[in-house]
Amino acid sequence: MSFLLLSLFDGLSEYCYKKALKFGQKEYRACVAAGKYPYLPALDDFIPPVRSAAGSDQGLISVPAEFIVGTKTKGRTNAFACNFMPLLSETSEFAQKWEKLCQSHLEEGIRDPVKVYEYMNRYYVEEGNKRVSVLKFFGAVQIPAQVVRVMPEDSDTQEVLRYREFLRFCRISGVNFLEFSRSDGYKRFQKKAGKAVEESWSDAERRRLTTAYYTFRRAYEEMIGFKLAAAPGDAMLAYLQVHSYDSLCASSPEDLKRAIEDMWEEFRLIGESSPIEVSMVPQEERKRPFLAKVFEGAKPTKIAFFMTGIRRFRNGRTDMKWGGRRCKRYLPAGWRLRHTATF
Repeated sequence: MSFLLLSLFDGLSEYCYKKALKFGQKEYRACVAAGKYPYLPALDDFIPPVRSAAGSDQGLISVPAEFIVGTKTKGRTNAFACNFMPLLSETSEFAQKWEKLCQSHLEEGIRDPVKVYEYMNRYYVEEGNKRVSVLKFFGAVQIPAQVVRVMPEDSDTQEVLRYREFLRFCRISGVNFLEFSRSDGYKRFQKKAGKAVEESWSDAERRRLTTAYYTFRRAYEEMIGFKLAAAPGDAMLAYLQVHSYDSLCASSPEDLKRAIEDMWEEFRLIGESSPIEVSMVPQEERKRPFLAKVFEGAKPTKIAFFMTGIRRFRNGRTDMKWGGRRCKRYLPAGWRLRHTATF
């Protein structure tokens, strides 16, 4: 039986590498097409190694897998696409090592922590690139890591101010997965959670926040999260301007989805450069047709549709043809033909 299981895991690890390789190749092509750097960024490329060497040891920490974005040095960057999926051939030595780690993960799990350098709440791997790749492939949320923190130079930029607020919040809460786009987001969230600005979080409170955040995040992304440029943390903060923190923690995924759907306008504002605001619009106003909201205040747009033919099939289905350049002569004075199509 054990031999059969080992054979099964061995075949599965090969299959997993093929799938991971496809993910990596797809990401690589997408980045090249968009004019982006297709490989993992290296910390040493934009932070002098002497500064990294002066970083402070933070010990063993579980870090969000999504925040592990690159490598410490440039030695192995070309082996991975920018999503940490492999790019090397299935017959390479690299692939064999990746598959061996995959098999180990399937049998007993990857337990050895990786070593990373943290800079501006992003992590760059020095030891364990393939372990990170395997764990990301299987959808790991948190990855254990030995962390060395590299502080940015003193600056009053919004990015640095936001990072320093993150460090303050992380110190009192032990939470490193929550991000806001503005530096005042952490104090505002602390207040919404019913805590003083410098009040610490207990282990039970931290576990409660972790469960609430990831439940909200899954509901948000399933509903509208990938359609908007709003980070989940910003969306949760906007949600808390309408609902209480206790209701957030107690809500089921279905309840959260309904509430998120009702707050479409609020989440739309998050992507703007102005501070997050809540649209206190009467419910009757929100039920107006979608296009009425989109074109409110815009100049009138003149649209005409032309049906140029119709076909009827034996089964009774009809097929209409719309458009055609001949329609141009039927347009009123001052109208222009922008687009035609045949369906």
